[in-house]
Amino acid sequence: MKRKYDESSSFSSSYFFSSAVNYNTELSFFFAENLFLKKNMVFSPFSLEMIFGIISAGTSGDTQLELLRFLGLRSMKDLVDLVKIRSDLLKHFSPDHSALHLDGPVFSFTNGLWVPKSLPLKSSFKDTLTTMFNAAVSDLHTYNRGVEVIEEVNSWVTRKTNGIIKGILQPMSITNETQLLFINTVCFKGEWENPFPTCLTALHDFTLSDGSSVRNIPFMVSDETQYIKSFDLFGFKTLSLAYKKGNGDDKHYQFYLDIFLPNPGFDLPTMLQSMAANNFDLIMSRLVQDKVRVGEFRIPKFKILSRLDDTLDVLKERGVSKAFEKGALKDILQHDAAGNKLLVSNIFHKSFIEVNERETVAASVSTSVEVKCYTPSVDFVADHPFVFLVRELNSKTILFMGQVLNPTEGYDDEQVS
Repeated sequence: MKRKYDESSSFSSSYFFSSAVNYNTELSFFFAENLFLKKNMVFSPFSLEMIFGIISAGTSGDTQLELLRFLGLRSMKDLVDLVKIRSDLLKHFSPDHSALHLDGPVFSFTNGLWVPKSLPLKSSFKDTLTTMFNAAVSDLHTYNRGVEVIEEVNSWVTRKTNGIIKGILQPMSITNETQLLFINTVCFKGEWENPFPTCLTALHDFTLSDGSSVRNIPFMVSDETQYIKSFDLFGFKTLSLAYKKGNGDDKHYQFYLDIFLPNPGFDLPTMLQSMAANNFDLIMSRLVQDKVRVGEFRIPKFKILSRLDDTLDVLKERGVSKAFEKGALKDILQHDAAGNKLLVSNIFHKSFIEVNERETVAASVSTSVEVKCYTPSVDFVADHPFVFLVRELNSKTILFMGQVLNPTEGYDDEQVS
């Protein structure tokens, strides 16, 4: 299994892999700047990368080139290679695979396309959907679609995410003019390499962006050594928490939750601008170099469910527009005449993340690092708004990015089980 991992890792020196890594990072910051405004948020750059890969595969000419450039790629061959690498990462952490290796994370990812039978897909595109993107193709009923399709899609999403995500489509999501639906969901569950003792969880205040406070927020506490890094020049410090590795062939992958915490006098927009203006890859490479002793250390528990329904306008600001024009997707259909009016009508994206103590029995003290007695301790108190990432270290893949403005907000119990 080691040989297989090394072979896929060898792509890291190629142009397309480097471009994909840059895209993954740039897309994260692009959406952060446009969507991180007044609420808690989480989204998946990995997920959006795949859904735009699907759309790219269904286009041609200038439309396809525009989408490929958006993905940081030069050609469809680059896209095929990229999806191969992403799929290799994904298959190690699917629910079916993780059932065999219980210690590792579970990463659930689903793609779906709904299209009416009156618009038959080309067999070549349908094969691409199922083999390359593992996407399900379903009939977009032409009758009573406002009810039938919403119920069908929501049921499919709930089933694919084991009940975690519900109600991705709202009553106004479907109209009589809807011809295509691209649906994508992503979930991530992981146990900490060093769990937080629940007996140490304590209530503290959390300061909001406007200077007011919310009281009695549960904060997780630990006296373990931690990956904490100060970037005083840029106005923030970071904490990287490792997720427990699996015990199978997925042990070569390492997932982290990174928290970017602004220093006093800095806010989230200023911090994000500073990060975007500097070598982000260099910053990321320094996050897990050395562990340090902690002084005052606590981070809040939080749970966020986010939906992105307005991605089209945001993407147009990024220069992606041709896919949303009539006829953009005509190449996916068997009959050209029917495709002259076909365009991407909407993209529904929904993400969920929960961060808590997640007690486990196994390696709670197995990764201790020797720290000499004269090493100063470092404080990390996340009691004000911060940005977070969930990433895989070796593939440099950002699975999720989000922000916490208020730990008491960010999800609806009716939508998260």
